[in-house]
Amino acid sequence: MGRRVQQLGDRNFVIEAYVITVIDGRNYRTPMSTTYHAKVFAARVKEHFGEDTPVHICPRDAANGGPPEDLKRTPGYIWCPYCREERKFRKSERTGYLHCSICSISDNDYYVKLYNGGFYPSRRRKKGE
Repeated sequence: MGRRVQQLGDRNFVIEAYVITVIDGRNYRTPMSTTYHAKVFAARVKEHFGEDTPVHICPRDAANGGPPEDLKRTPGYIWCPYCREERKFRKSERTGYLHCSICSISDNDYYVKLYNGGFYPSRRRKKGE
């Protein structure tokens, strides 16, 4: 997977992780250059908004995000290689695909398909329907 680069002012930095916070029912996705910075930012969010605020650190590298060997699959949940947990994937009205409820990755992503035992049939409507 290619390295994701984001420009900040006149500098570029490589995104190593995303911090995803859920505040007032909305997901906020903040890119971080290192996992250390992501952990510091997550601690500050919890300090500011309260300890019960959901904060998730999702590493950018999904290639090493396979499920543990002893994982028992829960019906209706899909392994998210970015969150590295089983998540409920919700159907998007706009795209027709399922998306992770936390990090918003599509079930059409290569690594989601790889770690969940195969390729899903397309959720999009066929041409002419």
